[in-house]
Amino acid sequence: MSGLLIVDDEAIIATDLEDRLASNGYEVVGIATSGEKAVRLTADLRPDLVIMDIVMPGRLDGIAAAAAIREQYSTPVVFLTAHSDEEFMDRAKAVGPLGYILKPFNEAQIYATLEIALHNSLLERQLRESEARYRAIVDQVEDLICRFDPDLQLRFCNQATRQMFASSAADLARARFTDLLPDDKVDAFRRCTAGLGPERQTALFEHAVDSTQSGRCWLQWSLRVLLDEAGRPTEYQAVGRDITVRMGIEDTLRKSNRALEQQLEVDNRDLAAKNAQLAELETTLKVLMRYKEADRDSVQQSVISNVQGLILPFVERVRQCLNDPNALAYLEVVESGLADIVSPFMRRMASTFANLTPAEIRVSHFIKQGLTTKEIADLLNLSTRTIEAYRNSIRKKMGIANRKVNLRSYLQPFEEF
Repeated sequence: MSGLLIVDDEAIIATDLEDRLASNGYEVVGIATSGEKAVRLTADLRPDLVIMDIVMPGRLDGIAAAAAIREQYSTPVVFLTAHSDEEFMDRAKAVGPLGYILKPFNEAQIYATLEIALHNSLLERQLRESEARYRAIVDQVEDLICRFDPDLQLRFCNQATRQMFASSAADLARARFTDLLPDDKVDAFRRCTAGLGPERQTALFEHAVDSTQSGRCWLQWSLRVLLDEAGRPTEYQAVGRDITVRMGIEDTLRKSNRALEQQLEVDNRDLAAKNAQLAELETTLKVLMRYKEADRDSVQQSVISNVQGLILPFVERVRQCLNDPNALAYLEVVESGLADIVSPFMRRMASTFANLTPAEIRVSHFIKQGLTTKEIADLLNLSTRTIEAYRNSIRKKMGIANRKVNLRSYLQPFEEF
């Protein structure tokens, strides 16, 4: 299990990422909220990988903290970023991160990036271990050692050099150092040695060679110039080392980095496309909401106008023709109901509790007026059991079922909205 250190000044984001990683088998050894704390925790916890937010408060931002961690502890870093700004990316690339995780998080991207980063971290660690083993071997086994004069004539070659190039001491004694190099590297080597002098006395030179012992391999020569009292070259010393493993790992790392950069470009394009789609969807929804509100207002205004202009005048005429007290009472109920239609109550009820049926809204209106269950049943020509069922359904839809709340009192405020 790999130990991960999360560095983000936003605790919610850091905790969310920790939960995601833990649920997928990763071990989060710590969380830092600043660049300075990230460096300290890296020293104390020695995580396998640091997940670093680029934008951080304090003296060290995420990039500066990552650079310090890489320099002091060689701990690999993956950046968290919501930025694709060129300046940020140039600074971030200079640190040599093993990947980028874009905000907002994408599950697939997080785990793909971490797996590639951990794999590349393993390659880097193998590279460091390989170099450490190589140095230990060099202490016991002779390197390729050559000495040659300013005109590149060989003066000495050790046994390892003769074995590498399958040549005898006599053959090499008549050769120049450039005879050990591929033809296409001779000019570059001459320029390299020509640049050595009092101001720069050492240099490195690399080339491929076909060895009779190990086939195709890479050599790195450490060159040093020896100067006379006047600062003129008198001799050159070259110590050759086999760097085939390192070159192979570096080539793998270069390919991995190119793949990561290409993936980041693809992710940025996908993110931009999704943002554009979301913006278009938001605009569409706003337009639809405006149409819906306009339609609702139009319908309400039409109902109010029809009730006031076409129904209420005839109700008044009917009142003038009736002498039966009971009929007049019923008529007053009808008139009151029509008034409520054009009043805010029923409109508020319909908009606030959209799941109420028209019948439930009428029953709510009578309850608000203070009518009993029997009176409502008589008015609507229904049974009291049916009215009780309506009352229970209304309480349930309003969220006050099984609560000691008077339904009429609960309905009163809707008239005041």
